[in-house]
Formats: sequence, structure tokens, C-alpha cells
Amino acid sequence: MDFRLRQAHFAGIVGGVDLAALRRQIGQVQAVIGTDEDLQRAAPLFTTAWLFDVLPRALGLDQPNLHNSEGDEVVFHEVTFPLTPAASPEAVALRLDELQELRQESSTFWNWLSEAAATRPAAESENALLWNVTMEDGSVVLGNIELKERTLVLSVNSAARGAGACNAAERSGRPGGRATDED
Repeated sequence: MDFRLRQAHFAGIVGGVDLAALRRQIGQVQAVIGTDEDLQRAAPLFTTAWLFDVLPRALGLDQPNLHNSEGDEVVFHEVTFPLTPAASPEAVALRLDELQELRQESSTFWNWLSEAAATRPAAESENALLWNVTMEDGSVVLGNIELKERTLVLSVNSAARGAGACNAAERSGRPGGRATDED
């Protein structure tokens, strides 16, 4: 090592890089990602996630098509109904309590239910999976409704359920304002 390089090394600057600043940045990154032991314990998680992604494609396996209990493709949707200035959250909650297809779970949360289907829809392909959520009594959960401050939020797992809920809201006198779809 020649004298100039040694002098730069002792000064903490090599090739225009401030080594002290670099050490601080490395320390900040290590604080975020944890220690080497943390990363070693997490390695199987990364390997498993990677294998779940890569293996089906490498083996030529198709991803299953997920359908709900009506046979609709599962695509999660959120529809929001902003409350009008004249509508109070308390009045909206009372109106929701009157609807038989809703089961109140808390002061601001309801499950939208239907009776259990007598038959299951036929799968569109052999690679289709049917999926639904049921309550303890066998009722099918079609979606959830949550009252958040001055907004009523409907969460469903298909476009058809979202459209059906919007139509029902129109027929029963919408408890808020204009609906917006946020899928």
C-alpha cells in the first residue's frame, strides 16, 4: 500500500467514499433487517414462498380458479357509501339492524348472510376450487358491512355480490350517499 492510499484509508475516505457514512448506512440497514441470526431463522420462509411461486410454473401446473358459493370468480371488492349530511351514523346503524339478512357482530360491524345453498354450483373446470365462509349455524357469509365514521363500507368477494348489494341499497333507501367501488 503506498503512502497516499494509507493516508486516505486512515482518514476514512477511500476512492471518494466516506467510510464512516457508509458504516452508518450499513448499520441503519442492519437495524431494519435484523441480525444474521434473524435472517437465518427466516430463510425457510423465503424459500417456501419462492417454491410456491416457482414450482407450479416449472412443473406446468395451472393455478386453480377460486369461486364462491354462487360460482362467481373470487375477486375482492369494497364498496363505500359516504353518509349524507342529514344521515347520522346512529340512524344508519338502527336501519341496518332492521334488515333480516344482516347479523350484527358489534356496534359498527354486520355480516351479510344467506341461507346455506341446497346444492353447490358445478365447477367450470377441473381446476376450479369452490370457497365460501359460513357461520356456526351454516349461514353463508356474503359479505361484511362496517360503519366507519361517516362512511358505510361493504366488503364482498365478487363483483356480482357487490352489484347485488348496491341494488338492494337502492331498493331499501340507501343509508348514505353515492356508492363508490374500490376493488
